[in-house]
Amino acid sequence: MLRVSLIPRVDSFTLKLEGKLFGPWCQEVRRVCDEIQGRLNLDLFDVTYADEAGIDLIRALLADGAQIDRCSSFVAELLKPETTK
Repeated sequence: MLRVSLIPRVDSFTLKLEGKLFGPWCQEVRRVCDEIQGRLNLDLFDVTYADEAGIDLIRALLADGAQIDRCSSFVAELLKPETTK
């Protein structure tokens, strides 16, 4: 289950995600983000699980200009670029 909250701020919006970001939820989160007019901040502190699709979505949102406000150490570790040896 994933809880999605959109919090309006003075000059931006914060998208707070709580729970598991995977497969079927990614499309809904993307839809919400596409409707936002203005700067987007991500609160990922309460994300407890993310699969490859979820991490790809977060990376895509960051590439589109979103910024992370808060992030769990779990998600931060998943977002680290892979290094090859």
